[in-house]
Amino acid sequence: MADFKLSLGLNEIYFDLTSRNRKINDFIDEIIIENGELSEEDYEKIGMLMSVHKIKKQAKNKFKIYKKAERIADKSKEKKIEKPDDDWLAYYDELVSNVSDEQMQEIWARILVREHIENGSISKAMLNVFSLLDKDTAATFQKICTLTYLLNDDDMGIFEIPLVLYDDILNKILENKVASTEYGELSELLTRYQRYCPTQQEINLLDEIGLLKISQIYDENDIFSYKKRKAIFQVGTQQYEMESFYDSGNEYEYILTGQAFFTQLGLSLYHALQVEVYPELYEVLVNFCEFNEECYRDDD
Repeated sequence: MADFKLSLGLNEIYFDLTSRNRKINDFIDEIIIENGELSEEDYEKIGMLMSVHKIKKQAKNKFKIYKKAERIADKSKEKKIEKPDDDWLAYYDELVSNVSDEQMQEIWARILVREHIENGSISKAMLNVFSLLDKDTAATFQKICTLTYLLNDDDMGIFEIPLVLYDDILNKILENKVASTEYGELSELLTRYQRYCPTQQEINLLDEIGLLKISQIYDENDIFSYKKRKAIFQVGTQQYEMESFYDSGNEYEYILTGQAFFTQLGLSLYHALQVEVYPELYEVLVNFCEFNEECYRDDD
């Protein structure tokens, strides 16, 4: 679909790092044995050897990321592929040259494909934020992405929202079903979700680096307006429909969405990653919605 190949020969990219380090060490040992010390010229030679080693390592990293991007692009359903801006691409290459972790390379490859598909969708500032992600933080964010549902609001449009529910909300949902025959099954469902969902500390970190905007504990995010409206909660082809709630104290309509939103940066990265949805997301979402219906509808 697209040419993501670097203009570098394979022989210049694939090399044995261990062998290269050994050659440098052998060179140093040989000079010390022969002369008893290293001269300025020797230091220059060692520096040149280490520079070649570094350049080759960076080239290998970029080559692997471009190959991953090529594979992802070939499988993409979006056929429009255009070359990104040269300055953007040069900056991207600079950032990815030192990315050697396989999982992080996969993320950067998806970012590259997204920019090829939609030029200008990922700015240099966004690339800076993405470069702050380490392996663990990236894994946390990918989990958050798998928990994302669509909220189609007939008044305000479509939102993509990660379903983050803190323990206090999960406990309330479960307590509300304590006398129901569904209690045991619901308890197992929410326990699996709770174990899968990132911890409060991990979610806070995503908030700190600007990928999520989270609510306070014992509070929820909502979308509000001053007129009654309908919302459709959707995961894949499955939908749950309900009307907004009325806050008589503040005199506005609102829809509860969970306890986190994507920032614009987070949303861009979510679009780039294109992850699979958590298998039981819809079931958890429906129970969240039904709980809100039972608890807040009386305020209308």
